[in-house]
Amino acid sequence: MTIRTRCTGLALPMLATAALAGCATQPPRQTSAPPPRPGLMVQDTDYIAQVERKALRRGLQVQWINPPTRRTPRTD
Repeated sequence: MTIRTRCTGLALPMLATAALAGCATQPPRQTSAPPPRPGLMVQDTDYIAQVERKALRRGLQVQWINPPTRRTPRTD
C-alpha cells in the first residue's frame, strides 16, 4: 500500500464528514425580539471626546463608523 493510497483513504472520509457537518440543522431562532428598554439612545459625547483627545495627542485621527451610544433615562 503506497502513501498516496493511504492519504486518499483518510482524506475521503474526512471530506465526507466535513460536508455532512455543513448540512447540519441550526437551532431555531427566537421568534420575537425582547422589548426595548425604556430610554432614549444618544451619542456618548464624553467618551467620544476622551478617545479623540487621546488620539490627537498620539497624532491620530478617529473616524467613527458607529459612534458609541448610551441610554438616557426617559423623562415623561
